[in-house]
Amino acid sequence: MSLKIKHRFPWLVTLCTAVILGVCLTYLSAHQNDQDFASFFIWFSSLLAVAAIPCARYQQCRTLLFQARRKMKSQLRRAKKDIAEDLKARLRPRVDSCKTQDEVFETARKLIYDAHTEKVDEDRYITFYGAAHLGVSESESDEFGTVGGSGQVSPYQKYAGALEAATGDKVRMRRYIKLFTKEEFQKRSFNIQRDYVNWLKSQYNMLSRNPNYVLGDIVRAPQWGGNLARIITHSAMMEITGTGEAAFVITDNFLCGAIRRSTRETIVGGKQAKNKPEYYGQARECNKTVVDFRNHITGMERAVSSRTAGDEEGR
Repeated sequence: MSLKIKHRFPWLVTLCTAVILGVCLTYLSAHQNDQDFASFFIWFSSLLAVAAIPCARYQQCRTLLFQARRKMKSQLRRAKKDIAEDLKARLRPRVDSCKTQDEVFETARKLIYDAHTEKVDEDRYITFYGAAHLGVSESESDEFGTVGGSGQVSPYQKYAGALEAATGDKVRMRRYIKLFTKEEFQKRSFNIQRDYVNWLKSQYNMLSRNPNYVLGDIVRAPQWGGNLARIITHSAMMEITGTGEAAFVITDNFLCGAIRRSTRETIVGGKQAKNKPEYYGQARECNKTVVDFRNHITGMERAVSSRTAGDEEGR
């Protein structure tokens, strides 16, 4: 349905009015002193009224049409928005994409928040596979709860705040990842080493505060900063590529549950697996404690310190 209204000039009414005016003005100039002038003036005024009324009605109708058009367009915009939101909430399965890092942070925040606020307790969980090396500044990474000079909370700060809230509320969380060995760590650049140690410290904070958080160090899992990281909740799965510049999200309860189970079986391995997982945390299944994880961080920090000292001596 087209809402376009063509702007047509009322040429017929205008032409008739011009002809009437021309004839009447000519007659008036020629018969000003005529005894029938009064009768003619009444007749002339009536003709002007007859010509003016259609013009006024035309303008009134045109105004009403434009008002109706504006109202209808506004209603259509609202209806379109409502339908899009309803489809987003009800359509299953659904695939969405994130094309910028801010969109990645915002979508990850929403996934964590939705999992945190699930009404059914058994559906209140978050599973991480790997960890993307998200390009955020060190100050923002260390102080995610602060507000920047512009007074705006950044998308990363919102994401970190949602993760902090889930940690404080002791939501069940698991992360399957391949941690760096000391040899692998020493081959990385200083910036990568610094970011990795900061990430380890944030994991230690979560392990210390949330007894329901388990971190599994598994050789078959994605490595930190790899090209693939995944977040799975009861109703959605988010796959982040590269350094967090893009991602796609699948929303479907059944599909996400199936992916979660199959991925876990593949990464954890069976009883015959040669390299067994090492689980850090406070849960019974963990074969490594939070203190062991703190010792792992200390070893990595020493490697960074020794490398920095070596760089200084080389100068």
